Amino acid sequence: MRSPPRFEATSRQGTEHLAHTGPGPIGSIRRSFVEAFDGDPRAWGALCRRRDADAYDPQLADHLLGMARGDHDEPWALRCFVILLLESLVARLPPTRVGEHVILFEQLGLIEKSGRSRRLSKDVLKQGFTTTSLDRFIREFHRRLRRLAPLYDIVERRRFSTSALACLVRVCGQESRLFLARYLFTPQEVVERVLGRVRTSTGDTNRSIHGHPSVRHEARRTLEALPCFEASIIKALIADPRIFWVAESTPSQLHGLIEYPHGTVALTVKPPGSHHEFEIKRAGLRKGPPVTVEFEDEHGQPRPPMHRFWGGNMAYSLSWEARQGAQFSQLYRDATDTEPPISHTVSSTLVRSVPTSNGDARIIEYLTDQRVFGAGFDEMRRSLKRSITAFGTEREWYGEKRPGEHGKTLEFLDIIMPGQSTLVGSSSFRLDRLVMYLSERGADHYFEDGLKVSASKGERRGFADDLLDEILDKYHPPEIRYRSHRHYLASAFRMPANRAAADRCYLSIMAQIGAFWAVFLATRTNSRGESFTPRNVGLRKCWDDGRWWVKIIFMDHDDLQLVGRTMRYFWPNTILRGINMDRAHLLDGVVAGGRIKGSAKYLQEIYRADERLTDRGRQVFMESLRATYRQTFNRLRRESRLREFFVENFINTIGDWDKVMSWYFHLDGSDEQISAWEKKTIGYLETRGYNDRLIREYVRAPRSISYFIDIFREIIAPGSSA
Repeated sequence: MRSPPRFEATSRQGTEHLAHTGPGPIGSIRRSFVEAFDGDPRAWGALCRRRDADAYDPQLADHLLGMARGDHDEPWALRCFVILLLESLVARLPPTRVGEHVILFEQLGLIEKSGRSRRLSKDVLKQGFTTTSLDRFIREFHRRLRRLAPLYDIVERRRFSTSALACLVRVCGQESRLFLARYLFTPQEVVERVLGRVRTSTGDTNRSIHGHPSVRHEARRTLEALPCFEASIIKALIADPRIFWVAESTPSQLHGLIEYPHGTVALTVKPPGSHHEFEIKRAGLRKGPPVTVEFEDEHGQPRPPMHRFWGGNMAYSLSWEARQGAQFSQLYRDATDTEPPISHTVSSTLVRSVPTSNGDARIIEYLTDQRVFGAGFDEMRRSLKRSITAFGTEREWYGEKRPGEHGKTLEFLDIIMPGQSTLVGSSSFRLDRLVMYLSERGADHYFEDGLKVSASKGERRGFADDLLDEILDKYHPPEIRYRSHRHYLASAFRMPANRAAADRCYLSIMAQIGAFWAVFLATRTNSRGESFTPRNVGLRKCWDDGRWWVKIIFMDHDDLQLVGRTMRYFWPNTILRGINMDRAHLLDGVVAGGRIKGSAKYLQEIYRADERLTDRGRQVFMESLRATYRQTFNRLRRESRLREFFVENFINTIGDWDKVMSWYFHLDGSDEQISAWEKKTIGYLETRGYNDRLIREYVRAPRSISYFIDIFREIIAPGSSA
């Protein structure tokens, strides 16, 4: 399976204005361009014909539509390129020419016919548009098209250059950015394209997940909320209980239809013309055995229990994430009337077999037979046996004891039950990866360390543009010569329009974070840092409510703790320690004796926030945190449907904590006042039926967990001093 086409510059740097016809260097440029499409001259012909059209031409639009649909067996890359040309042409169609828009919309399948009447499909509302009124929809449609306006400008140039043509070719491997592609590729074509770039093996439906009512409800709700195009794709991918594995040919380029992101063992699917993303968690290793057992990492340190089945996943972890995530999603939605910014499990499968060079092998044989597993078998077996022992001592996880090597494998499989889940709503643009890519050596990390290729200046410039276009709601590429990654990024951020967009997006994201964490705090939910660490938090540019905006996504909730579902009382020392780990991974702090950099700090680096913007970000964060905390807690007290998420009385004990702490926050810090507060607190809690042990914990909390009291002070009694 071929990778997306690459157009290599064939003339020297500086030949920026070359005519598209005639002898000399342009012949070489044209040949390289055609070679990017396997020698198919139709790409060059379509480009020149589109370049020569100064205005919208219905006949040319019909011609390009036919090519984009593949009416004459046009290959995938050529169809993607023609879609870009079509978009640039449609952008030339004045919004006032309603009749021609209606014809175009009919050709794209946006118009539904009911008897003699014709109207816009209601599916456009799921696609992020706000209206089915034709005039208003046309305006939003053109606003949606403008994301790739810089490329449209290149198409219309009188003269082409190697770097300009390389920009146009690059988008052929970025299907998700081609808006009209969603109307010109069929779901079946997309699914076939995905399956052609991965390996698959057999699996069994994970009934422990699919049978859970909350998971089933959230999966159905998630799929129903998707537009028809995306829903058809994901339903086809998960229709059979199969396991997806990375292949040698699986791409790792940004914005690709199928991507194996650098530094991960997951696969992502980004449907054409869509801001939605699907994640297949986890999908094995590209080189060597597709999955193995590793007790230690590359530094000789023991791996966390969940990561020892290296390249794969434990069904227990997937089940916990699916159940806790589904329950929290319902709680969040009921508490805030908004959708939670998290990914949702829609399918989960148990691994039955693994692909090998000799075909699929049963997982038990794969882990037991050296002839099946291949190189590294002895080390894998040592790690497998060490893992079995460690699982028992660390977590009290045990499998059934059986004799022989075959028995050891079964014992290991009893414990881990290897599985794979498919999620909707994730983002491959994780914060730690974005910081790396936006650093001085970011282009080197992506091309040389990741893709293992050398890159021209034009490709490096395109990479920088792709990053900035993803993190800014409106991006304007700087019209300068590319000198270095550092210089280009600095120049882009200095542009007033881009600087304003960066400030706007940064503040919006800080408000989103505040609202999300507020529901955690109000319900005393925590993830011990896992849901907030920068490697599990990402950004995604979304078309919603008729506009582009950048959304933050929290992922990997396999340590999410909805403590109120099992605990009758709020125990400050126990619960707040877990919450403090979330705080540390979100806002910086100390974990296990070491200081860590939180997601908020990563966002400052991504958006190059100065001190003034950072201070404003903290203010926006706290305002959002306080408002959502109070809204959530008030609803918890008043609405029975929310209280049903918790054990009886747990919400009352949260209220008692907030009450006694509000008294504490208004003290002046004198021993006399603190003593009086302790007596008042003890008396109040005794009347509420608390036992002596829990009363002592409440009274001692301000001193024993002083590292976290400041957050509650800002929420409960802002401006007070202890």
